[in-house]
Amino acid sequence: MRGFAVLALGLLIAGCGSSSDKSDAQAPVPDDSAYTFGTPSPGGTGKFYMGRQIPEINGPPDAAWLDRTSREAEEHTEKVAANLDLKPDDVIADIGAGTGFFTFRINPLVPDGTVYAEDIDPDMIKVIDRRKANRGADNVTTILGTITDPKLPRSSVDLVLLVETYHAFTYPKEMMEAIKTSMKPGARLVVIEHRKSSPPSNPLEAIPKAQLVAEMEAAGFTLIADKDVLPVQNFLVFQKPGND
Repeated sequence: MRGFAVLALGLLIAGCGSSSDKSDAQAPVPDDSAYTFGTPSPGGTGKFYMGRQIPEINGPPDAAWLDRTSREAEEHTEKVAANLDLKPDDVIADIGAGTGFFTFRINPLVPDGTVYAEDIDPDMIKVIDRRKANRGADNVTTILGTITDPKLPRSSVDLVLLVETYHAFTYPKEMMEAIKTSMKPGARLVVIEHRKSSPPSNPLEAIPKAQLVAEMEAAGFTLIADKDVLPVQNFLVFQKPGND
């Protein structure tokens, strides 16, 4: 079955067009004054933010892996949407949406709202657009972002969702500044990342909870909830100040 899923999703992406048009994702970036550099360890870039080495990301995630049938049993993904405490008219930003795995689990919960499905890979955006059309998911809007800016409308978002996305940011400081600008005062930020004790294949992709909290606080967010509902990931909820 996995071989069939890989083939089917490969054909789906192939039918969406070439991946050569990635100019937006390769937009000019700011200087590296917020970062330090050293000798990279295995799986690392040698670029550090607040003492954390940013992992090496070898291309976009595999679509078949994102949609694998075992993902629910491994990660209890149904508990993510169930614990977001959404209102029907909320505006949600699914950053690094990939194939829309969470986008299409969230959009039925906000029938009077909007789900922005953002990714820096044009091929993933095309996959989401095709699935949106097939499902009639009119409250889903795709956005092609860059490595420093998700290109979300300013002061528009009630909740930002980052599922296994934050660790892959090449420019975490700039991305979080841009994300914060897109959020309404008092909006929530949900960050889900593997625990250090349960790392993925590249251990640098797992961020300790204390490090995550420190980096989000440095970006101006306050931790308001630590939901211990997932077997291998932290589920942290932050809030943007209400007077920003």
